[in-house]
Amino acid sequence: MPHQLRKQLRNHFVISFVPFGGDIQDFIKPFLEELKKLEKGFVMNLNGINYWIMGGLGVFTADLPQGNDIAGVLRHNAYRGCRSCKVPKEQLTDLSYDIYYYGRYRQITDKEFQLINEQISSNAKSRFCSQYGLRSLPGPLDLLLHDHHLHTPQDAYHAVAGKIARLLDCTCSILTAYGESNLINCWKNIEVPVQWSRLPNPITHRCSFMMSDNLRILMIFPFILNRCLTVNSIKEDYLNSTCNRLHFSCQIEVRDYIIYTWALSAKAAKEVFSITIQRSAGYFKLQAILNEELEALIKLFPDKFQNLPNLHINHNSTIIANPNLLNYSEHSEIKLGQKWNKHQIETAGFVSTSLETNNLLREIINAYSSYYSFEQALLEPRVCFYENAIYTICQSNGDYYDIRLKVGEIVEVKLFEEDDSKFGKITGIIEHLWNNGQAFIFLCFKWLENFNELDSLLECSIYYI
Repeated sequence: MPHQLRKQLRNHFVISFVPFGGDIQDFIKPFLEELKKLEKGFVMNLNGINYWIMGGLGVFTADLPQGNDIAGVLRHNAYRGCRSCKVPKEQLTDLSYDIYYYGRYRQITDKEFQLINEQISSNAKSRFCSQYGLRSLPGPLDLLLHDHHLHTPQDAYHAVAGKIARLLDCTCSILTAYGESNLINCWKNIEVPVQWSRLPNPITHRCSFMMSDNLRILMIFPFILNRCLTVNSIKEDYLNSTCNRLHFSCQIEVRDYIIYTWALSAKAAKEVFSITIQRSAGYFKLQAILNEELEALIKLFPDKFQNLPNLHINHNSTIIANPNLLNYSEHSEIKLGQKWNKHQIETAGFVSTSLETNNLLREIINAYSSYYSFEQALLEPRVCFYENAIYTICQSNGDYYDIRLKVGEIVEVKLFEEDDSKFGKITGIIEHLWNNGQAFIFLCFKWLENFNELDSLLECSIYYI
């Protein structure tokens, strides 16, 4: 299969393995035997026509320790425990380390595995395993045709979420009783997206947070700290030691640097999980903000973040990534959720289902003219209102992304033929039938007022909601 088709999601089948404490070697054995047959290929008859069917392993992802086991690399607490390069553990956060030169490449790794297996004594095997950072035991996927490194990429989701969990733990550990009380009060009253479930108390229940909880916290915690954090909220010994270490002239600078670091981590995560990224400039921007975040975290909590594998994975991933400029081509059929009744329509601030009484007629006509070049008069003056909408953006290369919208959410919008994005609150999702009976979906926004000011601490624009 050509590479362009092989990388399309629709040509992949996602399979999850959850052994629940069992031995992965035994658990995955039946699957590997069937996949090995699939690699050799076989004939399948469909509707009287014979087809030659072949398949193989596309990519295997796992969290940090299990991912290394699958790649045949020692775990991250080993001297060389990165499955993408041979960095020593004391240089995991060294930005000058040459990942290209010391990277792990299949042809080199195969020779190193061969040398390890040729050793007779266990001491000799152990010595070479430590030198190369490789396991002596075969990995669960070694029977298959695969690349130990390219087919087992680093897991950005676990790496970022684990990093934020540690930052949250470090931040909460330096708070006084007064600071904890202030944090909880702001936590209870912070504005969050309407579809979020309420998160547990970050002071007492943060150890039970899931990965998704940590990423949600990252979105709102800079604003919480900006409201509640004062010098009196931070333990005196941490204030003094940080002032001396970073050469701050006063303690308020420690408070500001904590908030700045959280804001920097939030921006870095936004770039990491962005749906689109420009071919060259976008990757340089991503690398720059990740490097800046790494330096800030180490300055703030050196004992906790110096040589942390998560930070090395962040730095590593952008270097080995293959840049790809995404060009959207079309979207799938839009699926609408709950239809509003009269009471819900009026509660949302609309008068009725009539375009004219809601002062939407001119805007809908302009939208038809601008985006679809429809210049006829509207035959249908009425619309339907819905609570949410789901659709999928498809690219010309076959990749796709699910988009979910809900009334009440604040979203970032890139307007047609405009360079800058705008932020707006979705006030309505409208379905209207064009003259030929085709349904079109429109979104009503209440645009946030941009004060054209930048918060000096959070380094983000200020909007009026």
